[in-house]
Amino acid sequence: MYNFKVGQFLALIKKECLENRNLMFGAPAVLSLVLFVVSFLITSQLGSEQIVIGLEFVNRWFSGQSPLETAPIITVLAIPFVIDFFFCSVVYLLNALYQDRRDMSILFWQSMPVSNLQTVLSKIVTVMVVSPAFLIACMSVLYFLVIIMLTSMGVRYEVEMAGFGYLLVATVVHLVILYLFFVTSVLWLLPLVGWLLLFSAFAQKAPMLWAIGVYFLLGFLEEFIFGSQFLSNWAQTRIDPDNYIIVEFIGLGDRLFSYDMFIGILVGSILISGAVYMRRFID
Repeated sequence: MYNFKVGQFLALIKKECLENRNLMFGAPAVLSLVLFVVSFLITSQLGSEQIVIGLEFVNRWFSGQSPLETAPIITVLAIPFVIDFFFCSVVYLLNALYQDRRDMSILFWQSMPVSNLQTVLSKIVTVMVVSPAFLIACMSVLYFLVIIMLTSMGVRYEVEMAGFGYLLVATVVHLVILYLFFVTSVLWLLPLVGWLLLFSAFAQKAPMLWAIGVYFLLGFLEEFIFGSQFLSNWAQTRIDPDNYIIVEFIGLGDRLFSYDMFIGILVGSILISGAVYMRRFID
């Protein structure tokens, strides 16, 4: 009987974080720093009158408003972080199993009492739970530094700051929603996660080219043999942001427990099972 040990699993997740700290933590940290420096430089170039007008606008916009209603407004500021998350996740998944075979560290891990299933699951949990947590932590530092900067300017220019308290609460709500978005988006895109892991475990070289090439080959064969485009249409539906983007809590439950979500999880699980099976073979 398969024995799942929590301690071993947590050790695998820690290993993933340490080996991929540049992707998991370094990239969002650098992005946060760059955005803060840019915002500081832009603010420093503004005149006193422009700063006062901007502070008064922020105060009026958030003052007395429900954080649940204003939190989606802050979402537009998270676009660079969303792009960073998905780009780093694709790079991570493509190299997650391929790197173990390339540097032959797979021999070490296969000599340990750690199953292939545990190894693959640890990579999925890392990209779905741990990586977003690091990103949200970096965003929290950035947002709170910006709020502190705005508050200090409000004190300096004697601007009414009642709305900044609402802004702070709305920011916290926004960060919670954004974390849920990252988690649910990975669930929705689980077929893509499984596809990338499958070729990460299979390809001897260039897993990205294999993943892209086989996809287009299957689409070509489907259209040539059956005259249909079901695969490409279904794939486009899965990657369409309108189908999985979340900016508020409303409808979150319906989206999580929808028929399309279950189908995606089923397809993704089959592909992930293929990645687990392929990891048994060493080049």
